[in-house]
Amino acid sequence: MPTLTPNLGLVKPLGTETVNRQAYVENLDIVDQNAAKKADFSAHLLQVIHPKLAGTANFNGAIGTVIPHTKGDTNYFVEVTPVSNPAGYLGEVWVEQAANSFSVKCSGTATTTFKYVVLW
Repeated sequence: MPTLTPNLGLVKPLGTETVNRQAYVENLDIVDQNAAKKADFSAHLLQVIHPKLAGTANFNGAIGTVIPHTKGDTNYFVEVTPVSNPAGYLGEVWVEQAANSFSVKCSGTATTTFKYVVLW
């Protein structure tokens, strides 16, 4: 007697059973019914992955460069990428997050440009 998978209820024949074409077709129908539609998936990606904030600014050492936003909490991701050669003066880079802003800081003295992207 075949078993059923726990999430979708697909028919999973035992190792000693012959695979039945009808069971295979039924499994395909179940997968198709439970799969995300392309339009739904694309809309979800725009909500989840689409950057909410992006721009450029300049490094300002350990004092930092403050970038304001309107998220209201710290549940977001910031990506920072230097876009010009700091000639060895950048040091380590870190981001300090707050509810309505984040600060990009570096341990060096570079004042070169960086790009940032914020996702939430």
